[in-house]
Amino acid sequence: MITLGIDPGANDGALVVLDMRQRPAVIVQALAWSKAKRASGDVIRVWSLHGHGVSDITPEMLPATIRAYIGHADKVDRAGRVGVEGNPPRMGGRAHGMNLGHVREIGRVCGWVEALTGLTPTTPAPTVWRRTVFGIAPGTDAKACDALVLARLPALVTLPPNVPAWAMKHLPDACGVALYAAMERA
Repeated sequence: MITLGIDPGANDGALVVLDMRQRPAVIVQALAWSKAKRASGDVIRVWSLHGHGVSDITPEMLPATIRAYIGHADKVDRAGRVGVEGNPPRMGGRAHGMNLGHVREIGRVCGWVEALTGLTPTTPAPTVWRRTVFGIAPGTDAKACDALVLARLPALVTLPPNVPAWAMKHLPDACGVALYAAMERA
């Protein structure tokens, strides 16, 4: 089975296509993006597993880049399941990141996925996919969650070599969301 997982974000995020037929699963396509400052102004740096490696694009180009990648990934690999990280994480009893812009970004990415793949994505909250896929207890602080995901991920997914450090902030999360999508409806 092929599974698509997305950690959405207007400034930072990642998308992966996992081949779940192999053990551990293999990333067959990946895209990560992150806002960066340059002398000429803010840009979005983009890393892709296949193609151009690392490059800079304008922030206005990011939505079209993500849509194109979802469409390409679906045509090449034909995803059977899709997950988009849904609810923003809750920290200290407050909704961290629960702002209109973030909620719109999640909805926008889900809309793109449905339009381009015909699949309705599952939208697990970070606490849900972390607990289900990696056994991370709710209430674990953010740094510990990231460390546990990075430690446990290689047993489940073969990571490609030479992934930039900044891309590894969201690529593991996209993998976790894809693994959750594969498990949820199995």
